[in-house]
Amino acid sequence: MSNGDDLLEIDVAEDSHELEIALEEGEFSCAITIELDDKLNAGRSCFEPGENFWIKVFSPVATVAQDSTNGYILYSTGGSVTLANSNVVEQIPDPENAEGEEWEYVNFSDWSGSASRPVYGMIENHWCFHILGAVQWKQFFTDLFVRKPENSTDLGISVLRMKYQTKYDSWKVTAPTAGHDIKIIAYATGTENVDDEGNFTCRAELQVTIREDCDVLATVKDITIKTVNCESDEALPGVSVFIEDDFKGTTGVDGTLFVGKFGSGEYSIRFEHPDYWPSGTDGVLNDTFVVD
Repeated sequence: MSNGDDLLEIDVAEDSHELEIALEEGEFSCAITIELDDKLNAGRSCFEPGENFWIKVFSPVATVAQDSTNGYILYSTGGSVTLANSNVVEQIPDPENAEGEEWEYVNFSDWSGSASRPVYGMIENHWCFHILGAVQWKQFFTDLFVRKPENSTDLGISVLRMKYQTKYDSWKVTAPTAGHDIKIIAYATGTENVDDEGNFTCRAELQVTIREDCDVLATVKDITIKTVNCESDEALPGVSVFIEDDFKGTTGVDGTLFVGKFGSGEYSIRFEHPDYWPSGTDGVLNDTFVVD
């Protein structure tokens, strides 16, 4: 992963909202992620043997050719996996999701921040508190950067609200006839992702539950998070929420964030905000939540 010192120089005038893309030829991120397609699966996370379901694979490259120098290979420990649609463009946040936030909020610290998905194209962005400068990213990266102005004494802390486009490939998976959990793995095939022994060093995994007679609808719940200041009990916006170390978004002006659909189980949760210590260091036992 490149750091800010490798980026192209850009003008970061204080009143600039201009967006510039820095893409160095032949350099790619290891930002592969896999998730179930909530829309096509109707929010389900458990499937019966022989049933079809769909997954999304977000890749840092535009091609999925298995012999590509900078592509990826998809494996499954059971069932069959077939490419259904490639390079699907999706807007973040989802304009058709009435429960979703209008914007995605990205916390910047030391002139860098991370979007929830690899950025394919920017639609709109604004600084919330003070302007750090022009935002740039390497195409298909989740990492966003601002070049630090020379001799600046700024702390480099702010929040960017943005709408952007991401790309993913849609795959249809046929669950194995023998009911058991399966693991789906994507390996990046770029030479920078292979060690001296020829093993892939970059991969993403998705564990999927296959069960006879899944009571799916009874175990999937919509989860909304609300953050408040414990002293004033007022809503706290701009809080980054991570579930199982996966960034889910930032709380809005009312302190709430819809984080998705979850089946029964216990999940780790972490909160971060520029003005507070991370939740994992506060000594309060609120680092997990349970879905019945």
